[in-house]
Amino acid sequence: MEEYSDTEEEVTAPISTDNQDQVDTSTMSWGPWLMYKALRTGTTTLSACDYVGEAIASFLGITTPKYQFEIEEYRRIEEERKKEANTSAGWLNPAADLTEGGDESHDEQIHDLSIAANGGIPK
Repeated sequence: MEEYSDTEEEVTAPISTDNQDQVDTSTMSWGPWLMYKALRTGTTTLSACDYVGEAIASFLGITTPKYQFEIEEYRRIEEERKKEANTSAGWLNPAADLTEGGDESHDEQIHDLSIAANGGIPK
């Protein structure tokens, strides 16, 4: 009967990240050797160009969104409007106009305006 244990460590071979050690170019014929060298040179050149291109783009600032500053400004303005609406909400009381005194004061204001429009002569 076999015993299974979780305490034993598995032995794994180290993973090589260097692709150069995997191919022995000294044993290749001319065709595969030339293809291997061309592919390796092209891959290395492309990686270098990609790295340099990203560094230049980052330096010039063309990797950021085109209208990011407008978006941030819009969000800042909206935030200020919300804060102002919250702080001024206590100062405005729309229910006060619906009370009995609100109707009378409104009528008085209309009467005063009509007197002022007639040159100070009440009707």
